[in-house]
Amino acid sequence: MSLKKQIKKVFDDGLANTPAVRLSVEEANYFIDAVVDESALFKRCKVVRIAIGKASKKVNKIKLDDDVFHPAESGTALPSQKYATAKNDGYVVLRPLEIIATVKINDDELEENVEGLAFEDHFMQMVAKQGANQLERVALYSRKKSTIETTYDMFDGFITLAKASGNVIDFSVGYSDRYIDRNKMSAMYKAIPTKFRKALTDYFMHDDLKVDYEDLYIQSQNRVPTDQANGKPFSATPWLSTEAPVATGTVKTIASNATAGTDTITMTGGHGIVNGNVIVIAYGKAKEFSTVVTNVATNVLTLQDELPYDYASGNADENKVYLATLDGSDVLLAGVDNLLVGISRDMTMEFERVARERATYAVITMKVDFNVMYAQAIAIGKSLKVR
Repeated sequence: MSLKKQIKKVFDDGLANTPAVRLSVEEANYFIDAVVDESALFKRCKVVRIAIGKASKKVNKIKLDDDVFHPAESGTALPSQKYATAKNDGYVVLRPLEIIATVKINDDELEENVEGLAFEDHFMQMVAKQGANQLERVALYSRKKSTIETTYDMFDGFITLAKASGNVIDFSVGYSDRYIDRNKMSAMYKAIPTKFRKALTDYFMHDDLKVDYEDLYIQSQNRVPTDQANGKPFSATPWLSTEAPVATGTVKTIASNATAGTDTITMTGGHGIVNGNVIVIAYGKAKEFSTVVTNVATNVLTLQDELPYDYASGNADENKVYLATLDGSDVLLAGVDNLLVGISRDMTMEFERVARERATYAVITMKVDFNVMYAQAIAIGKSLKVR
């Protein structure tokens, strides 16, 4: 039975629930399109559709020789050694992992929005709208962990990949303030090697930073464009955080190894941390983690949250602790073909009608992955502050 027939049976026949339906290629493509259309970020990414039954997909880094034009001579063929040849510059692999979601669609939402669109298609769009919001957050901020508790532990998102291997500029260091301006955007642009700059397309940032930039230059005598920098437009990305940790003060050190899943760390003497302080561990490193101190017993700090990683006291990338403020925001400078969103067409959907709630639940199983083509072609400006 097709997906549309299943939806129809739920509402027309009052079925309490339906068996899982595997979406056809056409239905899967429609759903993928609907998810992309609901995401400001995914519209500006390269969406790779992965065939049913495929566990992975290679995305080749193809480029052409720089020289494709040569002197021409009437009646003389171009020598074969001067043909432009496609060069394989390596590849990245997308390995989609399975995720499941339960989405609640209230009857009044459907009743208000069915005009001009087939009911079944509209229902699919309502499901996609809710799913796209979370997938966008996962695409940005997920960080792969060995122990998986949430979808954010399954992947390395764009921000994580950019901070690990891209061009990172921390605007809390070496600048007189942390507010967005033209010089900071230019610093990000210049951080990217020249050969990659022609492929740049967008500065991805939170709406509030866009507003701050416009407010700063709207009255400028120098005719500074307020919606772009260095010829690259600002793309509003609402799920980019404005509450990321920003390190302050002098560094403190963990005195003994700390174990993931525990909520205490032991500091060296003279740390000066008090109850209620926000701290960040391994700032700017792979195991960065921020939390609030809830109790201080000499050198032992009790934390509001359990540690997500093990921290080795002898590892300089893991043993540093700073006081922090939670008012940082990231800006991502990249090209649309560099941010990869892999979505498999292998999807299932089933429905449960709950009449007493005047709602229908859709249970969706799908497979996704995220990656970047060239990490060197990405710049990330961190620690910006909204005015």
